Amino acid sequence: DVQHEPVLKRLLVTPLDWQLLKDSPVAVHLVSDIRLPLPRQIAAAVDLNSHGAGEHLDEQVIHCAHALALQCNAELHLLHVCDAAKTHIADFGAGTVTMPGFDGSVRTAQRAAFNRLGDHHQIPLERRHFLEGAAIKAIAEFVGHSRADVIVMGSH
Repeated sequence: DVQHEPVLKRLLVTPLDWQLLKDSPVAVHLVSDIRLPLPRQIAAAVDLNSHGAGEHLDEQVIHCAHALALQCNAELHLLHVCDAAKTHIADFGAGTVTMPGFDGSVRTAQRAAFNRLGDHHQIPLERRHFLEGAAIKAIAEFVGHSRADVIVMGSH
């Protein structure tokens, strides 16, 4: 069960749920008394920036999220965060120069790839969430403002 821990206690002792999320070799489903125990909205978070093995991982993420949604009779949503700053840093490390309008080109290309992925998996437009900014902050804000109960994501 999930419970609120005071700030001081969180600073001194890592809460049990955080320890489980960090150390568990399997997925952890936290249930609270203020929400339904079964998820009603599941978001598959994909990373369109990765190539090769990452594309396969995105397919696995969507497949797992879809299977969970079917088991729980939940809505499946698709989520991607476009982080232009991350792209600039990668370009800088490669020694290339970012040209004017590059941000717009990256966003346009990623949005098109995101929509192709959503079309391929028959996810309705109203359940597709293309966000911009730093991934951690954008996902946290999405969870805070949506009805998402579960985020399914991969790790390289």
